Amino acid sequence: MLSLRLDRSYYDIYDYTGLKSYLNAKVYLRPSLLFRAGYSLSLRKYWNMDASRYVDHDFSLQLNRFFSTRTTLRTDFQYGYKTHNGPEAQILFGFQIAQSLAEDTGLSLRYQARFNTTAKSNNELENIYLQDDDLLADRYDYGGHEWTARLTQQLPAATRLLLEGGYEIRNYQTQSALDLYGLPTSLEERRQDRNASLSAIFEVPLTPALRSQIGYTFDRNLSNDLYYNYPGRHSLSVNFDINF
Repeated sequence: MLSLRLDRSYYDIYDYTGLKSYLNAKVYLRPSLLFRAGYSLSLRKYWNMDASRYVDHDFSLQLNRFFSTRTTLRTDFQYGYKTHNGPEAQILFGFQIAQSLAEDTGLSLRYQARFNTTAKSNNELENIYLQDDDLLADRYDYGGHEWTARLTQQLPAATRLLLEGGYEIRNYQTQSALDLYGLPTSLEERRQDRNASLSAIFEVPLTPALRSQIGYTFDRNLSNDLYYNYPGRHSLSVNFDINF
């Protein structure tokens, strides 16, 4: 998949070209045991910013166990390695349980932990443009823990409702906690976030090939960095999926 971003001259620091490729495989070790493996490669080059090119490798393994009680257990492992101003590496481990509660109702619970095995460089350029979440700021910035719960309800006319809640702890390695003036609150204190969220997504098939999604999300982020500390944020989205 190729991607391209072009902005007006005032924002052309964000212009880039990118490439993403994927390779996935799955095999049933037994009728009740499914193994998946995957690899993805992401490349991005910012045209108007020095030392901005990066290559991101992502390896994943997943094991699913199905039970006659309509219960599914899933364990997954992910290793990411990114080359950008030095190597950055991270391990993610996750465990998930899904249970059918009724004919058209399902519930899943998930926990995942994120560990950085190579310290992220404290690059001055990254700190300047950090507020653009799509620019150099990514999952390698932090480690932590995340818990999520999702309820899926099938409705008449092939519609579907998804309700999800989550809580995530993010501990940043190199980002200092700042006040509203952008000054460090302490020479030793690093940014720490505690994020809670609730979301609802309503899916409606419009045609056999076209499906729409209407979503609402509320999240709250408690942080020792005052710029990222907010009591609540509301988001509304509308998406359309086309199958060829």
